[in-house]
Amino acid sequence: MITQQSFMFITSYEKMRKELLNRHAIQTVCHVGPRAFEAISGEKVNTTLFVLRREPSPTKRENAVGTYFRLVKEPDGESKQRRFEEAVARLNSAQDDPIVYRYRQGDFDAIPGSPWVYWITPGLRKSFKTLLSLGKLSKTHCGMTTSDNFRFLRFWWEVGTEFIGLAYATCGESIASEKRWFPYMKGGSFCRWYGNQSHVVNWAKDGEEIRAAPSFPRATQQYFRRGVTWTDLTSGRFSARLSPGGFIFDVSGSSVFPGDVHLVLGIMNSIFAQHVLNVINPTVHVQVGDLARLPIPKTSSTTLNSLVDQAIDLAKSNSAEDETTYDFIAPPDWRTGIQNLQVRAKRLADIEREIDEEVYRLYGISDEDRKAIENELIKGGVANSDSEDAINELPPEAEDSKDLAKQWISYALGIVMGRFISMTECF
Repeated sequence: MITQQSFMFITSYEKMRKELLNRHAIQTVCHVGPRAFEAISGEKVNTTLFVLRREPSPTKRENAVGTYFRLVKEPDGESKQRRFEEAVARLNSAQDDPIVYRYRQGDFDAIPGSPWVYWITPGLRKSFKTLLSLGKLSKTHCGMTTSDNFRFLRFWWEVGTEFIGLAYATCGESIASEKRWFPYMKGGSFCRWYGNQSHVVNWAKDGEEIRAAPSFPRATQQYFRRGVTWTDLTSGRFSARLSPGGFIFDVSGSSVFPGDVHLVLGIMNSIFAQHVLNVINPTVHVQVGDLARLPIPKTSSTTLNSLVDQAIDLAKSNSAEDETTYDFIAPPDWRTGIQNLQVRAKRLADIEREIDEEVYRLYGISDEDRKAIENELIKGGVANSDSEDAINELPPEAEDSKDLAKQWISYALGIVMGRFISMTECF
């Protein structure tokens, strides 16, 4: 058959995969991936071709070794066909080919949910077998669906901070405050460590109006807690950030509330986790079930905690200069602002590399497995996108003095119109 690849990986098809493997042996898979058809553009249509054979013997099914062709990196259908034919020719000549994998069917069970991840390295497979998953340590939670964002959501500046219930730690405190609007995590664009805090939600009287509507206020017992949130839809690198407490969270900003926030946040933003998530679910949509399967080291380290704190502080500094955030103080300094942004971006990139090193150490990843992980990401255009990602974390429109002037003019107008209570000394 030729189908979408989703059934091979995502949790929704776990039962289907189990039924297939309980009756058949996988003989051949040609994992085509995106851009296989000229008439269909984009990354969302990912295809796979496979051949199964009926196999009544459980032992033979478990020990069956299938042949897998990995063509997901080829740029178009013609290239995929040509590369497939080259690999077949080498196999027929008793030669190895780097896109051809031999994988024992029983080894799929190493990862919870048994996704058909045939290119996983032995070291990573061992991590799944020996370490507890994030979901076993702390449940991942899918957030609220309001059913009517136009009615229930606002940007914080539309409401004004004096009308927003800030820094409440529990639902009980929010009810006692008699406030209507509360901070709301809503996913958003790529943003690591800290940020994407621009929305508020109508949660008056413990969400009385939302509960009366055909909405889904999930995991309400977790509201206002400190944790880690992430953007569920991404075409590039996965990004997670601190949820500092006092927030309700959206389905697109689903969250986890672990005992060790620094450990989980550092791992989620590492190259290692990016590879694991690509392995678990190589699509543009990262589900709560995917994060739940992420293996977590048995212990953290003071080094990782310190590095994560530094990354959060740098991201907060950027947030304090972005007019659209709760933390806004003033635009970047007129004389040194652009230079400061560039220095912070470079420092953040250095810290993230140190975090990657420490995460590899905590997992005990061998040099061979590390090389395989990074080669896989580089071929996919992920590992070498850090510099671009760092730029995306900077406050908007701060690329040159002209753009910086626009920020200061916007700030001045905001003060005149009463948006800000007072001017700062640096204006």
